[in-house]
Amino acid sequence: MNIKTRVFRNCLLFAVLTLIVNTLAFYFLAEPILYKGYVLPKQELRERSSFMMGDSHAGVIRQQDLDRVNITNFAFDSESYFDIISGHLKYLIVL
Repeated sequence: MNIKTRVFRNCLLFAVLTLIVNTLAFYFLAEPILYKGYVLPKQELRERSSFMMGDSHAGVIRQQDLDRVNITNFAFDSESYFDIISGHLKYLIVL
């Protein structure tokens, strides 16, 4: 076997295995830890028609106050605008 072919095959194998390990680590370790606060029961979300998304300052608004006007607060402590777009908005779109 040619040395270039062997190096290419080993690099490709390394890349594929790294991708598989990282994907599994994300779905089984990182995602439950990082996003468990974002997940609300889908049945509860389907009953609501209005959602409030905001940064960490919107997290202080009590859900009990918003329940009177049928709004779900999607803001959590220490959130950034990136969290809103990557977490909440994608979750609502998929819902």
